Amino acid sequence: MSRFQFFAAFMAALVAFTRRLSGWEKVDYGPIDQDLWTKVIAVEDRHWYEIRTVLYRDFGAPVEGRTFEFTIEKGYDKTSGLYLGDPHVAEFLHEYSDGGIVQLQPGHDGGTVACSGFCPNTGRWAGWSHRAIASFGGGDMVFEEDFGDDMTMPRQHGRRPIKTFEDARESAMAYARSVS
Repeated sequence: MSRFQFFAAFMAALVAFTRRLSGWEKVDYGPIDQDLWTKVIAVEDRHWYEIRTVLYRDFGAPVEGRTFEFTIEKGYDKTSGLYLGDPHVAEFLHEYSDGGIVQLQPGHDGGTVACSGFCPNTGRWAGWSHRAIASFGGGDMVFEEDFGDDMTMPRQHGRRPIKTFEDARESAMAYARSVS
């Protein structure tokens, strides 16, 4: 490694370290070569979740003399920190669950996005994505994606009845995978 390469790598690491100290986090988009960073600039407390206003900024070369930046509002569970969806999804989950969801489960990728959780006020497990939501409990069928057709209600989308708490949880997670 030449002195120039070493100095360039050192400066890049120093810039990244300085950004992290001031609250910025690097966004990794895999093959896309961008210098995109995020920073939470506001938090609004709501019930069992919060709405975070996140600033996105591309620190790469400016386009036409301007730096690319924008803000997005996102809903997060206060306890686990898992992402719920945009503010409308978070509010809908609050209303749908009759006051709150606990035992949130990360998505099928094991990541930071919640896709299912238990609703203590209804005694049911809910599974969701940005496209759909359904809840599962006693009296429903264990969800199977390949059962029935598009007209079959999610609660009846299976061959065997839900008999345990775990059956309901697995159904909610399977439903969330099928609609994500």
